Amino acid sequence: MWRLTTLTIVLAVVSTTSQGAAAEETFRPVVEVGPLFETIALDGTAGSRNLGDEAGTAVTDDGLPFGKTVLVEGVPMQFVERSGSEDADHIDIGRSMFGQANVPGYHPAGVRFAGTSKPAAARIQLQIPNGRYDAMYVVATFDGGKDSLPILSAMFYRPSAGFPMVFETTVPSLYQSDTQATPLPVKLENGKQVNLWLVKIPLDPAMLASFSDLDMLEVELTKKVYQHRSYPDPYMYGWHQGGRPSGVRVYALTLHRPDVHMTLELTIFGHVFKHKQTPSYKLHLANRASTKRTVTLTVDTTSHDGQEKTVPQMKTVTLEAGGEKDLTFPLNIEKFGIHRLVVTMKDGDHQWTEWRNFCRLAPDTRAVKWEQGKGALFGYWSYHGGHYTPPQKERLMTMAGGRATLGIQAKDPVARQIIEQHAVRGGPNPWPISPQSSWAGEEEIDPAKYDAYKKAAVDAIAMAYPENAELITFFLSRTSRATSRPAIPRTIGASRNIS
Repeated sequence: MWRLTTLTIVLAVVSTTSQGAAAEETFRPVVEVGPLFETIALDGTAGSRNLGDEAGTAVTDDGLPFGKTVLVEGVPMQFVERSGSEDADHIDIGRSMFGQANVPGYHPAGVRFAGTSKPAAARIQLQIPNGRYDAMYVVATFDGGKDSLPILSAMFYRPSAGFPMVFETTVPSLYQSDTQATPLPVKLENGKQVNLWLVKIPLDPAMLASFSDLDMLEVELTKKVYQHRSYPDPYMYGWHQGGRPSGVRVYALTLHRPDVHMTLELTIFGHVFKHKQTPSYKLHLANRASTKRTVTLTVDTTSHDGQEKTVPQMKTVTLEAGGEKDLTFPLNIEKFGIHRLVVTMKDGDHQWTEWRNFCRLAPDTRAVKWEQGKGALFGYWSYHGGHYTPPQKERLMTMAGGRATLGIQAKDPVARQIIEQHAVRGGPNPWPISPQSSWAGEEEIDPAKYDAYKKAAVDAIAMAYPENAELITFFLSRTSRATSRPAIPRTIGASRNIS
C-alpha cells in the first residue's frame, strides 16, 4: 500500500539585518541532542556547492555553521563539513532520476529498490537508525530553476523489495517573501542575499510499522512520485520519481520521534486465529519524554462486511518519565472472516492510529488428508519464501483448508511435519493458456471461437502434463489485458541559473 501526505509547515527563525548577527542568533550550540531527535549526517551524500550553474552562488563560509550540530528553532541540525573552496555542502534533489525498470527485459524489485548497498548516481538514498518517526525537518530552499518544481518527497522503502511509504512537501524559494513565514537569510559568495528555510515534513509513524523488523531504515529523497505501470507481469511497478526535476536543495536533515512510542504486536503469527481462539494483540508503550505523560487508548474492530462492530475498549494509561508498559487487548468477536482492528493513542493534541487486518477462521470441516472422490482438492499458490513472502505459510494455509500447493520446498522440520500430517500434494505452476480478449468480451459469443478455445485449452494441458496425471492445477482469473507501459522520465530545462 502506498499513501501520499502533502503538508508544509515553515517554522519561523530569527531574522536580523546583519549576516553575522543572524547566524549568531539563529544557530545555537547543542548541549545534547536527546532521545527524541535523530540528526542525519549528509557528508558523503552532499554533492553540490553552488545554488545554480553560475559560479559564486554558494553560501559564504560564515553563512552557515558548517561542520557543526546546532539548534535551529529548538531542532538540532547537523551541517556538512566544508573546509575547502570546492567542497560540497548540500544535496541537489534535481539529480534524482529513476532509470531502473525503464529498459527492456524482466527486472525484479531488487533492481528498483537496491538501496544504499548498491549506490546509484541518480538515486539519493540514506540509511538511518530505524524508528517510528513523526516528523522530518530539513534546512532547504527551492532554487527557482527553469522547469523545475519546489517539491521534496521522502520515500521510505524496504531494500530489495520496495513497498514504499511516501511523504511530500513544498519548499519555499530563495527569494520568496511570505508574510506568514520568516526566512533564514544567508549570503552567497557573489554578494546576493537569499533565503533558506526550516521546513517540517509531518510523518505518520503508523506507516513505518511495516519496516520495524529491519535493523536500519532507508529513505530516498526525490522529486514527485508517481505509480509506474507496465505489462504483462507485474502490471504495477510500484511508486517511483517521475516528471519534471525538483529544484529543492537540502543542507541539513533531522528526524523526530513522538514523546510516547506505541508498538502493536500480534500474539499469533500471521494474524490468523482458529474459531475457538480469542483474537488478541499486545500493545507496548514507552515514554521518551522527561515528564510524566497520560495517554488514552481506544481499541475497536469492524468485520469486513461492516455488520459487526465491537464496543470500543478505552483505557487511560499514565507513564512515568522514561517508563514503559505492556497491555493485551482481547477482541471478542462473533463473525468468522476478516476484521479490521483500529488502535488509537491520544497524547494531548497528538494522535497515533494503527490499523491491522486479522482473520477468525470458520471450523475446518475438511478431512485431515484429501482423498480421491471426496470433494475438491483446495490448494494455494506461493513464492515459497521468494519476494519476501512470510514463513509459516504451511501452517496458515492448512488451517484454511489447503491440501495442495505449487511445489513443496519446505526444509523447516515443523513445516515438513505439517505437510506430512495433511499429505499436502505438489503440482506444476499454472500459466494462462491463451488470451480470450479478442472474443470473450463480445455481446454474443461466437460458438466457433469458443470451441477453438476449448480445443486449445485441452491441447495445452496435454502438453504440460503427463498422461494420467494425478493433479491438474489452474487459476480461475479474469482476462488479462495490456495496460499502459511506463513512460521514461525526461528532464527538460536542465539549466538552473540564479538571476
